[in-house]
Amino acid sequence: MTQQDLGAISFCAPDFDEQQSIARFLDYKTAQIDALIAKKQALLEKLAEKRSALISHAVTKGLDPSVSMKDSGVKWLGEIPYDWTTKRLRFLSTMAGGMTPSTGKPEYWGGDIPWITPKDMKKEFLSDSIDTLTSEALQDTGIALHESGRVLIVVRGMILAHTFPVAINTVPATVNQDMKALTTSLDNEYLALMLKGIQPLVLSVVEESAHGTKVLRTDIFKNIRLPVPPPDIQTAIVGKVRAWLTDLDAQKRSIESVMDRLQEYRSALITNAVTGKIDVRGFKLPEAAEETAHA
Repeated sequence: MTQQDLGAISFCAPDFDEQQSIARFLDYKTAQIDALIAKKQALLEKLAEKRSALISHAVTKGLDPSVSMKDSGVKWLGEIPYDWTTKRLRFLSTMAGGMTPSTGKPEYWGGDIPWITPKDMKKEFLSDSIDTLTSEALQDTGIALHESGRVLIVVRGMILAHTFPVAINTVPATVNQDMKALTTSLDNEYLALMLKGIQPLVLSVVEESAHGTKVLRTDIFKNIRLPVPPPDIQTAIVGKVRAWLTDLDAQKRSIESVMDRLQEYRSALITNAVTGKIDVRGFKLPEAAEETAHA
C-alpha cells in the first residue's frame, strides 16, 4: 500500500464529543475484557506448572505415596522407591543424529519420508513433518532412517534457552543435525516423560555455541543418572500420567477457546463502536470505575 492509497481511505468522523464517548466506552470495556483474558492466561500458566509437577513427581517418586523409599545416592534426585534403581542415560539409550541433504537438489525434497527438525517438535507424537525427503535422498546421502518409537530430542537451537522439546515418532523418520533420536531399553514413553520431567536439569547443561545459538552438552547429558523403575511400574506410570495429561489438555483447550471468543468479542466491539453500529453517545463510566481512573 502506498502513502497515496492510505491517504485516500475514508474514515468515520463523528464529532469530538462522540469521539470522546467512544474512547471512554472502549477503554472501559476493553479493560474488562483484557482483565478476563489475563485471568485465563494465568490459569493456563498454572495448568502448565501442574502438568510439569505431575510428570516430575511420577517419574521420580512413583505413583504410590505409601511405598518405602530409599536414598538414591543422586543429589538432584533424593529419595526413590525402594525397588527402583538408578543408571546413567548412556547405559539406558543410544543416540543417533541426522543431517540436511543438499537443498540445491530438488529431487531430494517433497517425498513421503518425514524429515523432523526442531520446528516440528510441537507435539508429543509425530507422524509427519513440515519438510519431507525422497528415497533418493536416503540413498545418495546415507541419512539415517529411524524406526518408529524413537525418543526424539532437540540438541541445538534457541528453543533450548527455555524449553527442552521431546517427542516420539510414530512412523519411520529422518532428523536434521539439530536433533537426536534415542533408542532405549526403557519403555520409550516412560523415557520421554522422564526427560520432560527433568527439563530444568537438562537445561542446566545447555551452553551457547560460538555462533550464538544454544547447544545441549550431550557428553554431560548422557552422564545424568536417572531413576529406573521396574518395567511394570514404568508402564503403570505412563498410563496414569497419560490419563492426567488428557484431562489437563481438555482443560487447556476449554480455556483457550474462551480466550479466543473474548478476543473476537473485543475486536467486534471496537469495530462496532468506531463505525457507529452501537450508539455510545453520552456514555459515562460507572462510579466505581471513575474513582479508580482518578485514583
